[in-house]
Amino acid sequence: MTTASGVLTAGLYLSSGIQNQVTQAQHELDAHIASGPDGRCLNCGQDEPCSRRQEAVRAFARYGQLPRRRPGLARVRPSGNRTGGLGRR
Repeated sequence: MTTASGVLTAGLYLSSGIQNQVTQAQHELDAHIASGPDGRCLNCGQDEPCSRRQEAVRAFARYGQLPRRRPGLARVRPSGNRTGGLGRR
């Protein structure tokens, strides 16, 4: 595939079946991304990363896709250490 500026690019075609698998993997990842203070998935109760989350991640890797990020979904709260090991702020 060539762009208007003449740059050659590669495209990736995903069939509707694969698109459905990626969409389902996104739903599973969204549902199983948050964990409680005990390190267990808030959805299924398994230790993190739970098996359903791992399977969703494998589906993305299988098709060379990246999941969509939704800020706040993981329910991570600042711990009070604002430096993060990178120096002062």
